[in-house]
Amino acid sequence: MGIDVARHRLSAFVAAGAVAGLYGVLWAFFVRLIAPEDFGFSAAIDGLVTAVVGGSTMFLGPLLGSAFLTMVPEVQRALGVEAGWIRPFLASLLLLVVILFLPGGLASFLPHRLRVPTATGDDVASDHSGLQPRRHPAKGGPVAHLVGLGKEYGGVHAVRDVDLEIRSGEVVGLIGPNGAGKTTLVNMISGLVRPSSGRATVLGVTVGDTAVHKVAAAGVSRTFQHSKLFARLSALENVLVGGHLVSRPTFLRRLLWLSSARRDEQEALEHAARCLRRVGLLQLASSRASALSYGDQRRLEIARALASDPTLLILDEPAAGMNHVEAAALSSLIRSLAEDGLTILFIEHNVRMVLETCHRIVVLDFGQVIATGTPDEIAANSLVVEAYLGSEEEDPGDDEGGSIAAGTLPDPTGGGAGISGRS
Repeated sequence: MGIDVARHRLSAFVAAGAVAGLYGVLWAFFVRLIAPEDFGFSAAIDGLVTAVVGGSTMFLGPLLGSAFLTMVPEVQRALGVEAGWIRPFLASLLLLVVILFLPGGLASFLPHRLRVPTATGDDVASDHSGLQPRRHPAKGGPVAHLVGLGKEYGGVHAVRDVDLEIRSGEVVGLIGPNGAGKTTLVNMISGLVRPSSGRATVLGVTVGDTAVHKVAAAGVSRTFQHSKLFARLSALENVLVGGHLVSRPTFLRRLLWLSSARRDEQEALEHAARCLRRVGLLQLASSRASALSYGDQRRLEIARALASDPTLLILDEPAAGMNHVEAAALSSLIRSLAEDGLTILFIEHNVRMVLETCHRIVVLDFGQVIATGTPDEIAANSLVVEAYLGSEEEDPGDDEGGSIAAGTLPDPTGGGAGISGRS
């Protein structure tokens, strides 16, 4: 998503330190005397309990937590109970209960819902006021160039000597049996894994020598094989996170209550709503990600990836677990995104979907490219048939060798539409 994790952690640490320093100044001014024991271990625990019990995801959370803990000794005095162990015991008990049963704290009982803006049209590009525009290469221009790319894990060659060029506007499918090295290859392209050999240039950035967030900033966005959504956030909030690269930062302006911060935040909300509308999830914008169906969660991940206005979108098994109706709808979405000028590289075991969706298909087997070409060429390639079904010499009576073109290869998952890999 293009977030510089180290920078944001440092910013959070500095902001928290500034707030703590301000607290110390106000405390010293109030009591007229400051001593080391005023900031001992018990004070640190009280601060932790205040934040966790009240809820750290809302502005009112710490206020609710501090109000609750402040009331405890007052209630003790009103009841005439002088036992000093009651407050720490109650605080510890509350901390345990909240962690186990109420992760959002007391603030989770308060209604908190982002107003979903009305999204008009399906344009998710960043050429709107309030967003930082991104330049995309012309149709047919180079997006990714791989030369002799390889990855070794000890003595295991996960990927070896891959040469590949991806051009703007293409839909490239990456298929192959399980363990062929597909995910390792896209991890290298997106900068998550450093290549052991060869060279890869993506949108002018040399992957492996560049931080992951800078590769994303260049215009690469992706989804993963397993869902990585923020389960407690709404669908709209998940997509807002994905729009980090194209939205203008408002943290400092928010501290000064500037109206420009509100305008930019509203534009970011509208952009997120357009992304949800693009994948057909606008009506579920207020729903928690954890409450969505599996198919909707996969589409939500695509919407979050689209929010960064990428040039290259990488999808890792987007149709995994979908039925044939959901897979067909996803295929239509991918084709429509390509028609809008987006370049798409995706891994998929559903061969029928790949044949119907892609302009070009690359087949990996044991980490090497064994075939590349149009869907018709791949469907008729004997090496591809052998990689999936084994050599025809092993079973002369097997007449399924040419069934790739029909997309009727056996599917061990029961979906009846694709291949799950080498048995």
